[in-house]
Amino acid sequence: MMINFEQTSLFNHSAAANNTQGNTAVQVPTHAINSASTHPIADTARLTEISLHSNPALAKSILAGMLLELSENADQRWLCWVADRPLKPLLDSNSQARKPNRILQVVNNKHTANCPSLTEIAVRALERGKSHTVAVLVDGNISERERIALAHAATAGNAQCLLIKIQ
Repeated sequence: MMINFEQTSLFNHSAAANNTQGNTAVQVPTHAINSASTHPIADTARLTEISLHSNPALAKSILAGMLLELSENADQRWLCWVADRPLKPLLDSNSQARKPNRILQVVNNKHTANCPSLTEIAVRALERGKSHTVAVLVDGNISERERIALAHAATAGNAQCLLIKIQ
C-alpha cells in the first residue's frame, strides 16, 4: 500500500526566481472554475491532496479514520463530504466504537452534461464557509485549473479542502 501526502504549491516558481521577494502568486478564478475574473491566492496551505493506492478495504479503513477524526473537530462548522457515493456505508463498516459527528454529505451520482462536476460542487461548498473542511473524492487526477479554484474557494470560505484521489 502506498499513501502519498502532497501539499499543492500554487506559486509560479519561474516568476518567483526572477522576483527578489519570491511572492508572485498565480492568478485564479473567483467563484467558479470557468470564471473570467481572477484574484491572487492568499493562502496556499488550504488544499491537501491524498492519493490512496491500495486494496479497497485498506483504503476505506484509512479514509474512514481520517473522516471520523475530522468530524470531531472543535470548530462549530461541519465536515462536508462531496463524492459520487455516500459516506454512510464507509463509516458504518469501519466505526463500531465511534459515531460520526457533524458530517454534511453532498452526493452527485448523476453524470450528465448539465450536472455540475464534483470539483464545482466542492468549490461552492468551500466558498460558502459553512464547513471547516470539504473532503472531495475524485477518481484519478484533476486539472490545475480545478486545483487552483479549490484552493481559492477554501481561502474565501476560511476552510480547508481535502482532495482525496482513489487510484
